[in-house]
Amino acid sequence: MTLGIEIQSSEEITVYAVNKHTTTSDAFVVFPVDLLGYAYYAILKRSKLLEVRVQTIQEPFIWSSKVVSVIRGNQYSRIGAGFADHLSSQMTQIDTFGKRFVTINMQNCDVPVNFKIVASANNTNINIYGKGTVHLLIAGDLYSFQIVVKSSRTIVADKPVAVVFFAEGGFGSDNGDPAMISLPPLEQFAADYTFSTINNPDNHSVGGGLQ
Repeated sequence: MTLGIEIQSSEEITVYAVNKHTTTSDAFVVFPVDLLGYAYYAILKRSKLLEVRVQTIQEPFIWSSKVVSVIRGNQYSRIGAGFADHLSSQMTQIDTFGKRFVTINMQNCDVPVNFKIVASANNTNINIYGKGTVHLLIAGDLYSFQIVVKSSRTIVADKPVAVVFFAEGGFGSDNGDPAMISLPPLEQFAADYTFSTINNPDNHSVGGGLQ
């Protein structure tokens, strides 16, 4: 039987969910209850390589009459070269989307990094540094693009959007695994951070990592 787990603490803490199987693993940050919501867009990576295009979702895939937590993922995903792997992540609800993002290619990565942007409102304009401005007409429209440069890139929208980062497998190693990361907007950045790692010597995953 699959059950939810409630975690309560007298002080602020960070919680990671780690799932592991033979030769595969993935992890993601678990959001506190006050960041959960009622409406979500499911932003997933299909097996084929991303192309620059606009795709319409129009309505959130997931509506709820009460606050829920939504986990997205794929049991078997191949992005570019390298091994295939399962990808999992907790989804951000629409009210937590942001307008400003910064991103960079993976370290020692010689292959493109793939991105998907989803709009939360009609007539959203998005400026992607080095690629110009993209107009998403309908709430739920998706825009996909790639970057290959190692320098940082900014994404600025006039209405809240979500940005998801997909690293290709095989970067830095022919055996690397893909990774999926939901990028937090600059509005949600903090002044200080505490880093934690997982002591798992049997972890085979090269590309998969924590959000």
